[in-house]
Amino acid sequence: MSGNNFQGISIPEFIGSLKNLRYLDLSEAFFKGEVPHSLGNLSYLEFLIYQCMDPILCSFGLQVGLSSLLYLDLGAMNLSRANNWFEAVNMLLSLTTLYLSSCELNGLPESFVGYGSHYVGNPYFLP
Repeated sequence: MSGNNFQGISIPEFIGSLKNLRYLDLSEAFFKGEVPHSLGNLSYLEFLIYQCMDPILCSFGLQVGLSSLLYLDLGAMNLSRANNWFEAVNMLLSLTTLYLSSCELNGLPESFVGYGSHYVGNPYFLP
């Protein structure tokens, strides 16, 4: 879906019914509105590139069903205005790589120390 201009429509609900989906790239697709909670049904999803333009509209809680997620790219999201992104990421127990480039973070939560790279612009390789 990346790079397609969906002209500001919402992310389609049916994506959450693609049970065997392993890779989903939503970057530069020009979606608007809330991310459907049905994306939390993608239990086989391993790679999610989730570059929303406005994190307030993104429901970070939906990731709790993403039990197989290994790689999460939140690059270019303004996470400085999102208040629950870290808690949601902490619930992704299979996650090995977290990409936080250009997220306008002024630091990381103290509990994030020890997860890998100390540079917000680089991917974090989690233990």
